[in-house]
Amino acid sequence: MIDINHINEFETCKINVQPSNKLFKELGNITYNFVDILSELIDNSIASRVKGQLLHVNIEIGICNENKYSYIIVKDNAKGIERKSLGMAISPAERVGKSSLNEHGLGMKQAISALGDLKYIATKTKDDEKTIIVEELKFGEIVSKLFNIDWEHGTEVCVDNLKEIVPRNSVGYTKGVIKYLGARYRRYLKPERPKMKLTMKLLHIEEDNSTATKLKEWNIEDEKPIYFHPYKRKNEAVIKKGKLEGSNWEAEFTFGYAPKDEEYLEMELEIPKNYEPYTVSQSKQGFDIIINDRVINFHQLSELGLVTRHSKYNYIRGEIDLKKGFTTATTKNYIIYDLNFREVIEKIKKILLDGKYLEKRTYYDELPENLLRDRLAYHFKHRTINPIKDAKTEYAIEGLGGYIDILAQNEAWELKTTPVSGMDVYQLFAYMDMGNIEKGYMLASEFKTGAEAAKDFINKKHKKLITFVKFNEFPINHSPSEAEIKKYCNKK
Repeated sequence: MIDINHINEFETCKINVQPSNKLFKELGNITYNFVDILSELIDNSIASRVKGQLLHVNIEIGICNENKYSYIIVKDNAKGIERKSLGMAISPAERVGKSSLNEHGLGMKQAISALGDLKYIATKTKDDEKTIIVEELKFGEIVSKLFNIDWEHGTEVCVDNLKEIVPRNSVGYTKGVIKYLGARYRRYLKPERPKMKLTMKLLHIEEDNSTATKLKEWNIEDEKPIYFHPYKRKNEAVIKKGKLEGSNWEAEFTFGYAPKDEEYLEMELEIPKNYEPYTVSQSKQGFDIIINDRVINFHQLSELGLVTRHSKYNYIRGEIDLKKGFTTATTKNYIIYDLNFREVIEKIKKILLDGKYLEKRTYYDELPENLLRDRLAYHFKHRTINPIKDAKTEYAIEGLGGYIDILAQNEAWELKTTPVSGMDVYQLFAYMDMGNIEKGYMLASEFKTGAEAAKDFINKKHKKLITFVKFNEFPINHSPSEAEIKKYCNKK
């Protein structure tokens, strides 16, 4: 390595670096798919939407066998771009406004170049008398046109001479575009509180560019992942918006399971088609990663290093909502894998491992405690080896005003679906002490440090024997039957 800090004798020369307009074409050489490209233009509209006003984003796509007449228009009723800021909006890596949806200042320029050739950018603010139209992207002075157009404010981007990445028929949009846009922007498209109305229209343009025939029109609706809760048997996640945080980041984690076909029918919901975002398959397992209420990545699981890809995880789904302290790559469909993102993934991995959430669809802390108790008592009475016929549930301890979950062969069994604390252990000891019971068992999935200390102290000082037992040592953790749901689950 040259020690440049301690070079004392040297000459200097100047190098002149000129901006190259070739950059605007090179910006289109990205790994985006068509949905990602459109999303960059939609993001621009969202970032400049008028507060308190429903944002309208209308996409029109004209397809012609003579490709020079093919075009895409994305038009919105957002604030528009101020004339003094228009040069900055066109310059790569420059940003207009403070919206984190446009954190790199590249999206619109990348999208235009990836789609084809710029025909025009038209924009008007509420304070402008005329609409300004820009017909080229370059550095330096751009001669633009001013027109009287009947609109209050907004921006319209038109790209022609479309590249092959643009689908040419309605099937391509139905199967690969519409539902994914609905899923990506679902938080903006909520029917009960919409922030945006998103439409798309596909036209066929005659080769002489004389007439246009509408082929298909879509009103894009929100597309949400459907869950199936293991015991409640309804559309609900197991973990809903669980708070995660580090020293300088915040996130929320939602975890759940996709329904099987018969469970969709049970909930009276339509089974998704194979091409839709949330059908069950190996390629669609995992979590959507969200920033600024927009899905950045769909279906991330093995990609995050949480598991090795396998079909047994096909029913795993959820959301990782990155609230604060995270950034995307310049191609906005990736998260920078920095310390903050590594920390959130490690926390999620611990949650999944500790709860054994990836192993099956039923978990001890989700099943009602009285259901687990009655299953354990039934197991004691009917097991093949050493059955306990006198196993009693809710055995009352006189004078204490409470009862033991199960008394079997004069041994106490207490069940806890929450992590066991030291006070829980002393409650079991109280039952044992007043009931003249020598042995007791605490059954749970997790025992806190205080619980271990309480157990050791009681066993040593009070000459009792309390033992901790994990739920998975007994065959009581399976999904509830219809009869059990009616008896136990609806009462929880």
